[in-house]
Amino acid sequence: MTRELSAQPVVVIWVSDNNAFLPLGKSSVFATAANRAATAACKPRVVLAIKNSLKAEFDAADAKRKPNFPVYFVNQLSEIKDLVAQDAQVLFVHDACRPLTSIKTFQLALEALLAGAGAARPAHLVVDTLKQINADRLVTATIDRNSVQALTSPESYWIASISNTQPTDGWSFALKPGETQGLVQGDLESIRVRCAEDVVLVESFLEWERLNHSSS
Repeated sequence: MTRELSAQPVVVIWVSDNNAFLPLGKSSVFATAANRAATAACKPRVVLAIKNSLKAEFDAADAKRKPNFPVYFVNQLSEIKDLVAQDAQVLFVHDACRPLTSIKTFQLALEALLAGAGAARPAHLVVDTLKQINADRLVTATIDRNSVQALTSPESYWIASISNTQPTDGWSFALKPGETQGLVQGDLESIRVRCAEDVVLVESFLEWERLNHSSS
């Protein structure tokens, strides 16, 4: 089954962590994630979904570091579908703390939907050695890294495939019976900002991109 895209996709930048408001260069983590998503080849409409518990921090953030997209305050992400996706076919959910995600990843996730998947998200091989530990932080086993993958962002959904039931598998939305989820190739650079120290690493990647593009 193949599908055709006839409506503008919607990218929801999901702000559930106050690290999204950290400064990043002259911008911020979540503004960089949103502005990059807006440049995807599918020309999406970008909106911000911010947890109500973070409203005060968003309001206090430097206006110059906020992205210029519509903002919705919600208690949980499931509320956003009915607010923004009425006339759309495709909904992306993108983690605001992943500002380095390649725009090519959005295209791969979209292509999986057009090929028939109900939902898709990027994943990549784990390159580190994984150890299982107990409550005392003692190693109890080695995990075969070939048996796991790291899931990143964005999640993509064919909106008509989304059900009204609560997801139980770590995805943002559950799918109707018979619909399938797929994984596409993720990018290792899509690191998640978990603390202020991570911003330094993100800035170094952005500087590398700037220099690489300027020299090509």
